Amino acid sequence: MTDSAAELTAKSPEVCFFAENRWRQGLFLTTLVLCLNLVGNGKVGLWDRDEPRYAGAVREMRAAGEWIVPRFNDEPRYHKPILIYWLMGIGTALGGDNPFAARLVSSLAGVATVLVVWLLARRLIGANWGFLAALMYATAPIVVAEAKLSTTDATLSFFLVTAQACIWGLSRRASKPLAALFWVAISLATLTKGPVGILLIAAAGLASWAFGGPVLGLRRLGWKWGVPLFLALTLPWYLAVGLRTNWDFFRFAWGDQVVKRVSVKMEEHGGFPGYYPVFTLLTFYPWSALVPAALLAAWSRRKAAPELGFLMGWAIGPLVVLELFKTKMIHYYLPALPALAILTAWFLAQVSTGDALTIRRWRLGGLAISLLGGVGLTMAIGLLASLALLPAEMRWSISLMVLALVVGTFYALLKFHQGATVSASKTLVATWSMVMVLMGGWVVPSAEPFRLSRVVGERLGELAAEHDAKPVLVTYQEPGIIYALKRSAPTLRNWNAVSQYLQSNRALIAPMFPDQVASISNDRRFVVEVVDRIEGFNLNKGQSHALSFVRIRNRPALVARKGSNKEPLIQ
Repeated sequence: MTDSAAELTAKSPEVCFFAENRWRQGLFLTTLVLCLNLVGNGKVGLWDRDEPRYAGAVREMRAAGEWIVPRFNDEPRYHKPILIYWLMGIGTALGGDNPFAARLVSSLAGVATVLVVWLLARRLIGANWGFLAALMYATAPIVVAEAKLSTTDATLSFFLVTAQACIWGLSRRASKPLAALFWVAISLATLTKGPVGILLIAAAGLASWAFGGPVLGLRRLGWKWGVPLFLALTLPWYLAVGLRTNWDFFRFAWGDQVVKRVSVKMEEHGGFPGYYPVFTLLTFYPWSALVPAALLAAWSRRKAAPELGFLMGWAIGPLVVLELFKTKMIHYYLPALPALAILTAWFLAQVSTGDALTIRRWRLGGLAISLLGGVGLTMAIGLLASLALLPAEMRWSISLMVLALVVGTFYALLKFHQGATVSASKTLVATWSMVMVLMGGWVVPSAEPFRLSRVVGERLGELAAEHDAKPVLVTYQEPGIIYALKRSAPTLRNWNAVSQYLQSNRALIAPMFPDQVASISNDRRFVVEVVDRIEGFNLNKGQSHALSFVRIRNRPALVARKGSNKEPLIQ
């Protein structure tokens, strides 16, 4: 077959739900993705550790009217640039100080990204299969999950995917508006997560050139005016925060958060060689099962279709760069997933229009079928096994989700074996739409009563008022406590810090694990009183915890009796 990716779809059967009507496709996508991204968001508290930090910082910035230097728990937070806080500030201003509003920016960014993927895929592989590519991306577990979190990644992906769409458009024709949009997107990405966006775009571009993708000259990018535009958008805040923090922001945000992530495993987020391919198989499932066969098919046809080189570069360039980082987290690869979705949809178009109408007859087609069935079965078994560990209230929701997963995957496999590629693709889209709705709307909300940090934070606030004590964190320090407490609580790292803090506060109250309660009770500097206990299930670690709320005071000073040389007595 020698058809280019764009020419191919003219021969392909109808795969979309609404033929080639652009408005109906767009409306369907928008409605579906809004449902996937928003369902359950208001019923679920913020997930430790990152969500409460972002949302808590926005709360403190709004309260103080401070929109240059982010702060969390009454301390500067230099981890990320400012844009995500501004956007989340708009969300909470509109929707209130709650998890739903804090996540609104990510959810809407997820919708916008799907629409950009759809518009780009229509140009690359045609209207029908481009629509399928957007559906694949929209229903991938990691895409839905990141769109439901109040963090930077969904927003960053939107800006970087927009930049990639501009690059493809500029490779076809010169366009000053497209070039301007590219520089704006790169600027906003840099204000969202620093220089990593530029690095990923550059890596994709270099790999695209190596794979035979279109070569984009600097003239079409309009670099002579584009670079000044980029600087005009990004420099004002970076200069302002540098001056306001005596340049500490750059020493931490770029020194620790950028340079160290390349050379050092940070916060226990390391990984083995091949980390991203392995975990993408799980987080981009079910479409990841088809990716190896899609990449091989695209490689063999890349010379006839430069768009395939472009997509391969977009997928592989960032992968290579991220594998070189010592710090690895699966959501780092999120901005490259649209390329995999479009390549996979293109591959299914090849299967449905070629002489070999079943995937098994394609190179690595057998592997695709095996991965689709094997990974799905493994997920189902793992979820069923978790029922023995999770609270009883979660079992019905997980059981129904497993049923949808097993039935949908089995039916899709049957259709693939029969050569009904379109029907199999639609089945997988419907299955994973249902699985994601069940996950967000029922499974995760059913776990909310067992989310320990939220319960601890709320109870800590009540006890602090009841016992006239200052709330602090000592041994149990989840950021979700601060968000639920709705006020700052100093983090004290050792008993000496506790003693020093008591010099200016009559009493403290802190949640502690039992062994720490015993430790501080044996320290003769303190009077320790357990005022409440709580048990809960830590979903992050998959285990139950027992915590005590401890009221702490300094023991009255030791004084010597007048006229006595004996050891001082405790009053």
